[in-house]
Amino acid sequence: MKHKIYSLVAMLTMALALTSCFKEEEKVPDNSSQATAIVAFSIKEVKILHDTVNAAGKDTVVVTKYKPTTYRFYINQNNGTIYNPDSLPYGTRAKAVLTNITAKSNGKIFIRPLTIGAATPYKENDSIDFSQPRIIEVYSQNGEYRKTYTITLNVHKQRGNEFKWNTLNDNTNFALFDDVKMVSYNKKMYVFGKKGSQTICYFTAENDGNTWTQVPTTFGATSYKNVIATENGMFLLDNGQIKHSNDGVTWTTVSTAPLQQLVAAGATELYALSNSNTLMVSKDNGVSWTNEALDANSSYLPTNGIGFIYQPSATDNQISRVTLFGTNTTNNFVVAWTKLIDGTSTSTSYKWSFVETEVSSEFQLPKYNHLSVIYYNNKAMAFGVTDNGKFAPIKESINNGIVWTTNKHYVYPTETPSRNFAIAADSQKYIWIVCGNKVWKGRLNSEGWSKQQTEFTRSY
Repeated sequence: MKHKIYSLVAMLTMALALTSCFKEEEKVPDNSSQATAIVAFSIKEVKILHDTVNAAGKDTVVVTKYKPTTYRFYINQNNGTIYNPDSLPYGTRAKAVLTNITAKSNGKIFIRPLTIGAATPYKENDSIDFSQPRIIEVYSQNGEYRKTYTITLNVHKQRGNEFKWNTLNDNTNFALFDDVKMVSYNKKMYVFGKKGSQTICYFTAENDGNTWTQVPTTFGATSYKNVIATENGMFLLDNGQIKHSNDGVTWTTVSTAPLQQLVAAGATELYALSNSNTLMVSKDNGVSWTNEALDANSSYLPTNGIGFIYQPSATDNQISRVTLFGTNTTNNFVVAWTKLIDGTSTSTSYKWSFVETEVSSEFQLPKYNHLSVIYYNNKAMAFGVTDNGKFAPIKESINNGIVWTTNKHYVYPTETPSRNFAIAADSQKYIWIVCGNKVWKGRLNSEGWSKQQTEFTRSY
C-alpha cells in the first residue's frame, strides 16, 4: 500500500512540475520580459478564385493574388480571439494565407497544427491554412508566460452581388385587384389593392409572406395609391379624409383637406399634392397643411407613378433628404424633386428643387408602367413594366435621379407580369413583389451579411 501511495505522490509531483513550466496569463505582467499578447494581425497576401468567361466563350476560373489591406482584424484580449468582421471576398483561398503577426515585447509565436502534433514557430513567409480556426500560442521573452488565441478567417460563402428570389404562395385575392401598392411598416408588409369601387388591404409578417390577413376596414377606390408609411405610423388619404393607423388595422380620421394624393414623408413631415396641383406639407401628423415653396414651375411636379425615398444624412442625424419621383404630361421621362430637412429647427424650411439633368436619354428613367421607386442598398432603385408587358430594366441612381443606370446584378423573377405590379423593401432588406396572384421576396446576398463586434473594453 505504501508503494502505491508513493507512486501516486510521484505522479502528482511530476504533473505539477510539467504544468508549472509556464504560466497562463491571467493579468498583464508589468515586466516586458513577461508580457504575452498579440498586438497586431493582418494578411499580407491571399489568392482569390474568380469565375469568368474566356475568349472562346467557355466558363473558366482565374486565380489572382490579392493584398487585402482594407480588411481589418480585431483582437479581443478578453477571450483570446482574432477575426475579421468584414468577410473576405467569395472565392478567397483560405488554405494558403500569408500573414503579419506581431507579439508584444518580441514574444515568441507558435502555431498549433490542425491535427495532433507539436506547435511550430511562426514564420512570416510561410503560408498558413485558415480553412478552419487556428490556435496560436505566444510566449513571453523569459518563457514563463503563455497566452493562446484562436484566429478565425471569415470568408463570404456567397457572391455578394447575386440577387435571388424566393417564390411564396400564390394569392388569388391579389389577382382580383385592378391596381396595387405595397408598403412596409413595423415588420409587416401591407398590400392595398383597388377592387371595383373599393380599396382592400391585406398584411403579412416580414418573415412569412404565405399567410395574409385582410384588414376589416375598406377605403375608397383611389385610396390604394394614397398610403404612406412613416416613423409615426401609417397615413392614408380616403376621399379627402386623412386617416392614421399604428397597426394598419384600426384607422382614425385626423383631418379633412383638399388633397388629391399623399406623395412622400420625412421623419416628421407628410407631403401631398393638393387639388390645385400644389405641393403641401403637414408637420403635425396630417392635422393641418400649408403650401411648400418650389424652385421651378409646378407643372413639372409628378402626377402619376409617384414614389419617394427618404435619406437621413450619413454625417448629421439632424439633416435628411426627401426625393420625389414620378411622371407628368410635361416631361418625356420620370422627373425628380428633392428637399433638405433640418431637424434642429421647425422654422427653417428649404425649397423643393427640381432635379434638372442634361444627360442623354440612355441615362434617364423611362416612364415605366406601374413605376415603383424604392431606397435600397443606399441607392434609388426603379422597377416597372414596359409597354409590351414585360418587366422593365431595373435602374438605379446614386445622385437622386440625375443619372440612372442599369444594374444587371438585379433580376426579376422568371415570370411574365400580369394585371398589376407593386414592390417594396422591408426592414430585413428583402425586396417584395406582388404581381397578379404571384408573390416573391428576394435580397442581394451582401445585404444579408451581418457585422461582428469590433469594440472591446480590455486592452492588452
